[in-house]
Amino acid sequence: FRPHASYWVAPILKAVIDNCFDNGLNFLIHDVVCMLYDWHPVYVPNSTTEERLLASDFLRRLVQHTPNERAGVFKYNVEVVKCVVSMWKTFVAVPYQELMDLIVSKSDTSQTAESGILLADVFLAHQILPFNETGKTRYYENLLANLKNQTMCIYKSTATVIGKILRTVCEEGSYALTGTDDRFFTQVQEHIAFKGANSAGSGGARNTEQFVYILHRVQANYPAIVKSFVIQCIAQLKLPASFREMIMECLTTALDFDFRHEAFSLMHSQLPKFITDNSSPDVQVATLRFVKKLMVSLAPAEMSELLPAVLSQKNNKRVQFRQVVYDIVSWLYDNYKPLRDERALAQMKEAQTVLVAGLTDPDKKLRDKLYEFWTVNDHLAQNNSCSRLVDILRKLYSPSCEDMFVPIVINLLLQICEQTNEFDQNIFDNPLGNCAFEKYHVSGSWRTQHAAFVPMFADTLASQLSSSSLDSLDSLSNIQFQLRATQSQSSLYSSSLVVSISSSDYEEASLYSFGGQSASMTRSFKQGKDFGSRLLTPIDTTDGGSQIQSPSPILPRRRLLKDQNKIGRQMARENTAKADRQERLLAERTKRREGEVRLTREYRKGDYPDIEISYCSIIRALQTLARRDQLVARQLLVCLYKGLVKTEENIPGLSAALDNILKTSTRHMPVLMASVLEMCLVRPEHCLTPAATITDVCKNSHQISLGVLLVEAKLMASSGSQPPAKRARSSAHADDWVYLAEIYHSMEEKDVVQGLFEDKIAEVCASAVRKALQVEDEGRWKFALQLYNQSLYDSRDSPAENFLFEASFKCLAHLSNWTDLNDTLKRVQLDGVLGDIWTDDWNKDHLLPWLFLSEIHCTQNTSVLSVADDFKNALSQWLTDRRKAEHIMSHLGEYLSVVQIVKDDIQRSKMTCDNSLLQFLSMWQQLDSLSNNLRAHHLLRLQSIMDIHHFLSLPSAASGDWANKVKRLLNQWN
Repeated sequence: FRPHASYWVAPILKAVIDNCFDNGLNFLIHDVVCMLYDWHPVYVPNSTTEERLLASDFLRRLVQHTPNERAGVFKYNVEVVKCVVSMWKTFVAVPYQELMDLIVSKSDTSQTAESGILLADVFLAHQILPFNETGKTRYYENLLANLKNQTMCIYKSTATVIGKILRTVCEEGSYALTGTDDRFFTQVQEHIAFKGANSAGSGGARNTEQFVYILHRVQANYPAIVKSFVIQCIAQLKLPASFREMIMECLTTALDFDFRHEAFSLMHSQLPKFITDNSSPDVQVATLRFVKKLMVSLAPAEMSELLPAVLSQKNNKRVQFRQVVYDIVSWLYDNYKPLRDERALAQMKEAQTVLVAGLTDPDKKLRDKLYEFWTVNDHLAQNNSCSRLVDILRKLYSPSCEDMFVPIVINLLLQICEQTNEFDQNIFDNPLGNCAFEKYHVSGSWRTQHAAFVPMFADTLASQLSSSSLDSLDSLSNIQFQLRATQSQSSLYSSSLVVSISSSDYEEASLYSFGGQSASMTRSFKQGKDFGSRLLTPIDTTDGGSQIQSPSPILPRRRLLKDQNKIGRQMARENTAKADRQERLLAERTKRREGEVRLTREYRKGDYPDIEISYCSIIRALQTLARRDQLVARQLLVCLYKGLVKTEENIPGLSAALDNILKTSTRHMPVLMASVLEMCLVRPEHCLTPAATITDVCKNSHQISLGVLLVEAKLMASSGSQPPAKRARSSAHADDWVYLAEIYHSMEEKDVVQGLFEDKIAEVCASAVRKALQVEDEGRWKFALQLYNQSLYDSRDSPAENFLFEASFKCLAHLSNWTDLNDTLKRVQLDGVLGDIWTDDWNKDHLLPWLFLSEIHCTQNTSVLSVADDFKNALSQWLTDRRKAEHIMSHLGEYLSVVQIVKDDIQRSKMTCDNSLLQFLSMWQQLDSLSNNLRAHHLLRLQSIMDIHHFLSLPSAASGDWANKVKRLLNQWN
């Protein structure tokens, strides 16, 4: 009947109006509305006056019979009216009298006006006032009566309707009201003020609740009402979280009306508490949005009170939190950058760190937004790759963002290519002639990741798998598998078992399965001819033969009276199936994340198919790969740097930027440090970093081989230069040779160290050092210690002093003379102040490990197993400092675990030991595979970690098998 809707609509409307389908709204009339909505694209009853009158009478009848005692039927009736208004709002007459009658309230607790309020909301949503000029005053009176109703659903809905009415009747472009509308607005204000003023005493809680709800609902559509209630809103911030959220939204709206300074002066102490209170996330988001709107009028000193709380949410799991934080810090960076105030510049630096870290945000929209911030708004150089690299390395680097800094550099550097005219052009100008190409489909689905191991005949199945079916997480049960004509059905094994192919396990197993399993793919029942064809038809044909897309009905066809027991059983089955489905989807999601391949361009088959590949296909693939693989990003960055250096542009700027990274780094992330050291190796003669800094960086980042190469390259590059004096030249070179010997000593290359002291450092070191190295290599630790101590007296303030201290500590450790080692560290090196160990990088990297080790061994010399009080107190203070605690956990985790065992803190010791094992595995990946001595040295550290782990794995309480486990552990240690 749909193609002939023009003949059917008027009679159907007439039949409904004449009560041919019963006096009221029933399922049949609901279905009629659904049918009319389905016919709406084909025909609209507005061609004649008679049809428009029928449509208006039809709407009037629906409005009259909307109220119903059953809540579900009533809400569905409202949806029916909404559907009709959305279809015919341009020509139907509004039933003003019916809407007026339905909004009349019988008492302060009656809910009879609910239908009229909801219907008024329906008309207002389509910019139609539910009253005319003659009935406006009476309608306003009824609204005020409903606003005074004590039922929550009534006064909340009424407040929403009032806000929409005021927004509709106010002057366009302002919130000005005149005449009856202004008097009505004044009455609404007086009622809200009365509720806010009577929040104390009996009924105060209810008045407060009504004040918050009514004000929040009205201001959502008519913000000007908040101007009169700012002080009252601030006074109500002590309410529970659900009310605080609405109050904060009201105050955010009030900021548009010049209340910024008053709001901050009254709320500056409460805002940080609201932002950091994780028990109420909705209040946190509302407060962050308030700060975002407020900060425009705040001075840097005032903003400094709020910024720490704002930045505490930068890593929040919720996207809306991070989005507001990024908006705030973006504004800070742009507006505080030109200022010369120290406080403003400090806040700008903090904002910069957050914005750089946001370039690796897990949400793609936020990540793209921040990339646009850095590249489009002229924060980085736009016209030159070398200048941009200098800007990235100099402006964007900070020690806190070292984790993902290399991929960030690559993506920002390659993005400058997108602004060039050659970005979309082909790499090769002249394509090959007489070459036939065809599109080559590559399925990146994780389900086909092992397709290379499938037998050749599997193309009978694989050729029918579309990318859309494989890329979805839905099952493969909807795919109709077919066989080639060369494969007869009789050759397949028969099976009487009908297996469901809806489970993901079977889908994965049957993807390339044939033989007996093919029988289970066939249907166990037959359908008739054209079964389900009507359901699969997406279009209908009208009389004119045109094809019109059939929209989905806005109203589902419902039957509201059902068997509740049957519904309960059905819901239980659905929930069980949903839980199983979610479990399968989580497992599939993990497989998909590990095995799926994301394509960045299309592929073709033919002779030399990539001869016409464009630059953008290569660059976008490299950006994606660099973002996901830091090792690839490192290689790519070094290659790009080599190419830029060949242009001889801004070499001093690049060298200064690399030097700044090496000097200011505190975390020494291996990938970043390896990239910087390798870039310095490209032009070692321009490297500005001293050998001492290179030594510390390469040892802390476990890039010792690169550190050795860079120091040697610097020495070779400087050997050709002629300093003004021979003494100065030998002194400067001696320092570098000593640091080179220190690096080789940490690599356990004792022969090289001995050769350096004999050949290169002889003039600045005593002969006893060379003798000490010889006897140390022979294992004569006591004699070596005497020689090192003798050399220390002769080499005060020489470049080899630190090296000699380190060597003497090693001899004391081999002699198990832990008490002397501990006394030397505390009294000679630190002057009795353990906190001074953090004042110098050399102390932190070289003295702190020996201090921990000596304290642990000294505990065995006491009658009671305990740590010295001075060290225990100092350690407690260090662990409260986040930066110091991170250093101890990452570099000295196994020592800290033993200290925690001595303090009988077993659970924390287990966590520390597990973290140490993860740190070791991460460090092992960075070691040079050719440095056998170094790898053997670090394996000894793994042995100590595993000894602690095995000890902690013993049960805390004695059990039946406890003695055997202890014996096995002792046998392992022996």
